[in-house]
Amino acid sequence: MRVRCAGRHATPRSFRYLSRMVVGEDLEQLRLLLWNRKDVEITEEEALALYEANRQWVDRASMSERERQFFDELVARYGRGVFHG
Repeated sequence: MRVRCAGRHATPRSFRYLSRMVVGEDLEQLRLLLWNRKDVEITEEEALALYEANRQWVDRASMSERERQFFDELVARYGRGVFHG
């Protein structure tokens, strides 16, 4: 599924398509951050925003290798190498 997203001052050319992903059991920390959502389908940008907004609950040391790699990729791609947490 693809979702169109745009900024505040969007023009037809400024739309971009973001892929949505289903957060599986292999991303346990992220899954826990979705405790209050019925739908566990989010974009990668939303995933990073959740990690950042809930930084006090995120324990990188207890992440699985898969989730740690996913987390690092999000920070590199959407956080420009900086985790605001």
